[in-house]
Amino acid sequence: LPANEDDTPALTQGLQGAVAVWMALAAAIPVGEAQGEAAGLLEAWTTRREGLAAAIWAKFHDPATGTLGTIIGPYPAVRGPTWAIWPAGFFATPGAPPLAPHATALRATLDPLLAGTPGDFLYNAEQVHALAHAWKDDPAKLADLGAILDYIGAHVPTKDTRHFGEMYRKTAAGPDYLPLNAIPHIWEHAIWYLAARAI
Repeated sequence: LPANEDDTPALTQGLQGAVAVWMALAAAIPVGEAQGEAAGLLEAWTTRREGLAAAIWAKFHDPATGTLGTIIGPYPAVRGPTWAIWPAGFFATPGAPPLAPHATALRATLDPLLAGTPGDFLYNAEQVHALAHAWKDDPAKLADLGAILDYIGAHVPTKDTRHFGEMYRKTAAGPDYLPLNAIPHIWEHAIWYLAARAI
């Protein structure tokens, strides 16, 4: 059913919400088994999870590009494709297509940030963290991600207390970004740290 996905007032049915529900079902099934839920209920959850996975692939996967969801750049569109890698691990589902084209497209969304393109950005460390899981066995790609994370750490936080805001703006002047809101933003700090650990 349509819902308010990630602070969006309009009711939508996007990849971000669909992946979140799929993860909730994936977590509920083993917990339900451990708690002795009725077999019929567990079967219904399993059927729903499998049906949702099939619907996600049918609706959001583009066979021509190999991507899942609309990977067009800034938030919010890119969060669903990011979450599909981590925390969902959706490309590990049975019959899933290769992850490589999706991960490559997600990496390209970081280029405007690295190029200093004027605009507003947020949660870029989420992409770095997800890609670190996707490329955990590729030292060259992990080195690239490490350099991106260093760039974020050097240019995005406040200059005095080194706090991340939720959103940050790049203007034409200078290499640094201006944190805009919610300073300090706990998730921005946490996901930067998790990305560093994953790399």
